[in-house]
Amino acid sequence: MSDSASEGVVKYQAHHHPAPPPAIEECHELIAWRQIFYDLQLIGQNPDLYGGAGYGNISRKVEYQTNPVFWITGTQTGGLESVQPEHFSKVERYDLHKNFLHSSGPVAASSEAMTHGAIYEADPSINFVFHTHSSIIWNQWRSLNLMATPVDVEYGTPEMAQNVARLVNDERWNNDQAFVMLGHEDGVFSFGKSAEIAGARMVQLLAKAGGIQLQSGTESD
Repeated sequence: MSDSASEGVVKYQAHHHPAPPPAIEECHELIAWRQIFYDLQLIGQNPDLYGGAGYGNISRKVEYQTNPVFWITGTQTGGLESVQPEHFSKVERYDLHKNFLHSSGPVAASSEAMTHGAIYEADPSINFVFHTHSSIIWNQWRSLNLMATPVDVEYGTPEMAQNVARLVNDERWNNDQAFVMLGHEDGVFSFGKSAEIAGARMVQLLAKAGGIQLQSGTESD
């Protein structure tokens, strides 16, 4: 399990330059789903969790050049009750092996931007990636038969991005459209061609995991 005090900390070499926010047409679905996740406490900030750092981020691919180009919620925005276009960052290019990322926009990119890029790169059919924190889903990942990245691989590292890329070869990839990060406490990802697919999958997993928890009579840590 990763050190909770390090949650939300950017671990790649970030190169950011100020630029205008996305047009509302480019981020309205992200804003809507981010509000749903915030209300469900899948995105947020809690002084008793992860060293008090904000958690959760969502993104949308807008084009594919030499690598995916996508809008993602900015770093340290997890604690905001709601977000607007000025809270998004555009990831323009990155290198998984050299561990650097270039972004533009009103704010710098989320600490998990590299992992989002790895998912888009591994499967070009994906247009939306949602990263939330859910102890219920995370603790029930075996019962849910979800894919998972190794426990000794931390978030925001080249190793995490490389392990995410390997998951695309798992036969569950297309059916599950989700996975957990065992080296990133409570970290859950869902993805899909549309925001509705990615969002509905996350909510479905939350409901299913909650049902399993109630049936077994256990409580999340």
